[in-house]
Amino acid sequence: MAMEKSKPDRRKTAILTGIFVVVSFVVLFLLQTSNLWKDFSVQTASDTLLLYALSSLNFFAFIIFGFIFLRSVLKLVRERRQLQLGSRIKTRLFLYFFAISLLPIVAMAGFSYLFMNRAIERWFSQIPENVLTQARDEAIADHAAGLLRDARALAAAIGGRELSESGLREIAEAANLSYIEVVDARGNVAASATRLGTPERKAELDDLLAKAKAGSLPEVYINESGGFDVVTTGLTDGRKLRIIPDKLSGEIAGQSFQESLVEFDRMKERQITVR
Repeated sequence: MAMEKSKPDRRKTAILTGIFVVVSFVVLFLLQTSNLWKDFSVQTASDTLLLYALSSLNFFAFIIFGFIFLRSVLKLVRERRQLQLGSRIKTRLFLYFFAISLLPIVAMAGFSYLFMNRAIERWFSQIPENVLTQARDEAIADHAAGLLRDARALAAAIGGRELSESGLREIAEAANLSYIEVVDARGNVAASATRLGTPERKAELDDLLAKAKAGSLPEVYINESGGFDVVTTGLTDGRKLRIIPDKLSGEIAGQSFQESLVEFDRMKERQITVR
């Protein structure tokens, strides 16, 4: 009776294990073919090495079991030639071993190759992307610090003097400013000067000035898309000096890095489409 009860239990365990293995393999296959791991991120170099080591483990296991398989085949051939007792049973057991143990290893090795082929570009492609992003952030930070330093130096040179529109225009010409204004303590524009010529640039400037007067812009506003930058700093008598440098400086600070990131993303999309 005990033997009869143990057979269904073993069969049930084997069936459940087989179902679990098949479902796991199907899920992993779908994850790889559907690009659901496209946004998988690796934060540190140790994470990259760990993933690479785990993926390489299947390859080394395949090599090791391949040598074991070759040794068993040669040993079995020698025993069958010598007509040793039990060689047929060993042959049958060996085929079972091949079907149960070696074929899954071959499947895992193939899956590992496909996984590495599709995933290694995701792991290492983030390295140049992070370098570009970090370089862009540092360039923008340096650009903002330089603008604030120039604005404070200009404010120190003005001091408490009352400047007319012509005086501000001379400063704008000398400092390559598209716009300059002095705001009194009540928030009204005491004097201003502009060097803009086209209506499109004037419309963009008016929009930025409206945001600055509403208080929605920080002390140093950097337009990363290549537009105007706005810098506001205080004067010695409570007034404020607001300057807008020429548009070319903003393009140098952010536009080249933004174009590099866009081109890099386009290259990654092409790789995924081809695969």
